[in-house]
Amino acid sequence: FGPDYTLEVTLLEPEEVGSIASTADQTQQVYETFKITAEGGFALPFMSPSGEQFGEMFQNPIFVKNNKTGDWEKFKDGSTCQGFGFNFVPEVWLPNDTLVYFTEISPYIGSSFVRNRLFFLPGGELTVCNEAIVQGTGVYKRYTGGSFRENVTHLHPKYVAEITLQEKEPYDSHLENPPGVILFFNPNSTEAMEKPILNGSGATIGLRLQHPIENQDGARVGTMLAYAFVFPNPAGQTRNGNRQLFMKDGGMTIFNDHIVHATGIYAGYAGGSIEMAPTSSLNKMTLIPPRRRRTADEERHSAGERVLKTPGNVPVIVILVVALASLIWI
Repeated sequence: FGPDYTLEVTLLEPEEVGSIASTADQTQQVYETFKITAEGGFALPFMSPSGEQFGEMFQNPIFVKNNKTGDWEKFKDGSTCQGFGFNFVPEVWLPNDTLVYFTEISPYIGSSFVRNRLFFLPGGELTVCNEAIVQGTGVYKRYTGGSFRENVTHLHPKYVAEITLQEKEPYDSHLENPPGVILFFNPNSTEAMEKPILNGSGATIGLRLQHPIENQDGARVGTMLAYAFVFPNPAGQTRNGNRQLFMKDGGMTIFNDHIVHATGIYAGYAGGSIEMAPTSSLNKMTLIPPRRRRTADEERHSAGERVLKTPGNVPVIVILVVALASLIWI
């Protein structure tokens, strides 16, 4: 640490969910539902020099229900949730279809709604970006790519919420080739908000954004909440943040340019990316679906491999010469 701080980074390919059997303690219970509460934890508000709170960092203890007594009990090993979040104005436009899904969390819209959290649980950890489980470890590996529902039972004076983990939905072939989608964000709308993230000296170190979302026909389809930080190189460039999109027929959680979670008609874009381009008055976002690795059967078919049956039912493999380009990912 200090001025000579250096760090070595090793990249690891994602493990298959099936590998959990060899890496996790199978005697460890998986807690699919648990509770977090502000009581017994701490919160450090992010304040502007004028006294406005625009976010906070926090640590909450985790409780699990005793199946015999029905009472919530704190984990004895000190399991916690640690995170940070940013505030947005309460007047968030949410379509009726979206409100059905977000009924549980609607009480705290406008209060640290865009958040990153780490859950330290017995037997593993969860890295969560908004409601998306970006990574699970140990016995929680199978929740990678999934999400959770957060039912806020108390907001004041102490925050209390029950959380239920949900595994990633199984692959659906109709999501294989999602249609091209272009969205527009209107920073000039009277409902738009752009406010700075300030350090203790009052200097701007980031931005909080709240923009209406429009489709290509100019119709309002949702709201984006986002934050990003400003870095000196390139000078003044705003990067490293996330976006939460609430839309009529689904939603998305986007970390930098990566779509980490998507629902509804946008589900096929989970794992994909975005391209941003400013226009004369709007910011244009193009959704790019993920590249899907071919299955073994598809690879054999692409390479021109054919399995023939001889009279004795002995398979004979014939390899056809094809272009190298046919072997790459779609």
